[in-house]
Amino acid sequence: MSLLSVIIPSYNRADLVDQTLRSLVQQSTTDFQTILVDHGSIDHTGEIYLKYKDQLQLTYYKIERHAYSPGEPRDFGIRQAETPLILFLDSGTIVPSWYVSAHLAFHASHPGSVGIGLQYRNDEASRDFVLWENLDQARPEFKAAQFSDAREGFDLENSVLPWLYGWTANFSLPREAYFLSGGFDLELNGWGFEDVDLTYRILKYGFKIAFVEEGWSLEVPQHRDAPEGRMASGRKNMGQCYEKQRGLGLEAVCLSITLLTNALQEYKSLPTTDVVAFNARVRAKMRSERPHESQEHLFRYLAAVGQEISTWPAIPSEVRTQVTGPTLVVGGTAQDAEWADYVTLLDDSKISTPSIWSCCGILLPLPDQALGTVVVTDIWKKLDWSISYPFGISSPSLLEFLISEIRRTATQAIFLDSESIPQGVSMETLAGLCQKHDLPFKVLSPVYAN
Repeated sequence: MSLLSVIIPSYNRADLVDQTLRSLVQQSTTDFQTILVDHGSIDHTGEIYLKYKDQLQLTYYKIERHAYSPGEPRDFGIRQAETPLILFLDSGTIVPSWYVSAHLAFHASHPGSVGIGLQYRNDEASRDFVLWENLDQARPEFKAAQFSDAREGFDLENSVLPWLYGWTANFSLPREAYFLSGGFDLELNGWGFEDVDLTYRILKYGFKIAFVEEGWSLEVPQHRDAPEGRMASGRKNMGQCYEKQRGLGLEAVCLSITLLTNALQEYKSLPTTDVVAFNARVRAKMRSERPHESQEHLFRYLAAVGQEISTWPAIPSEVRTQVTGPTLVVGGTAQDAEWADYVTLLDDSKISTPSIWSCCGILLPLPDQALGTVVVTDIWKKLDWSISYPFGISSPSLLEFLISEIRRTATQAIFLDSESIPQGVSMETLAGLCQKHDLPFKVLSPVYAN
């Protein structure tokens, strides 16, 4: 029995599927299966299957297309597979002859791990770009043609958010990891983040992640939707994932991108801004920097605060008499869940439950006016941190963003001011921000039992 199945999703990409299957025919090993999942195409994808069905251990499924859900055909494919290892590969991607062997060798030496293969591409390359019959010898040439992967050279082992780099264009994993994590979230529609969400949940269950040496692939130049639309879709899906998972890492990513998006929009609206030139400068800046750097920075900060508050005592009963429900405690303990409806812990090692969340709660995953009271422990004193952006763009502090979110979701806020926790943010600043956002608030100085 084969150890690995290659799953290729496709929608109206027959000619690109042809390129991908042709490169799989040239593999140095034949001990793998290939599953082609046609997501409701109306082109000649079925004919491409017939062309290769005798050259590969290839099966073909055509499923109904309900919406643009990238996870749906991949999920269908993995449920048909019987091998212990799965390799997701995008249609329109070509690979060197050792590609499958490289992924097999990776899993032999990294049991219980997710393998990331680099996916070289160039969005600005002409679709007439020369394709090589023998990709084995072509790597220097496509590198010279500026095909790249922003993840190349990144130290995954020391990353605090390694799941951000789990993109299923070229991605292998144990089949058991997929089902243990719950698989793709099929409620996510449109481009983006469904694969990152999957990787996030897989790593939550103790699996590791690493790059697959020599397991790279090359994306054939092809049509792609406008980046603005893809980014908007990705942000929408990201928000949905955070609302479900309520994890600190996801919050750091969502919050960072929300702050950046808001700051960019504000800057672009200034009458002195040349929008075209500004957009070009932003794209160049983003390409030159390591992906997700600001998200990792924010996560490290919030995680450090979480380590500190983990030693704080539970909120005393005198505070509880001041609340009206439903109640959220920001920066509390698991003991506070005995009386509050929701508690945030700032501990991404935890898997969130309906009432105890691993996130901080600066970005509140709740609808408008869902709460009566938000109790903010002395954590508010630690939230004077803000993100610095290029071009002189500024963002509000984390505390101001939290206050705006409380105003959106709750009737009132109670901030705790314990003598044992030194001031970071001043009381005057807190009061000024609450007044700015028209948030009714109280400040209580509870007495904790020894």
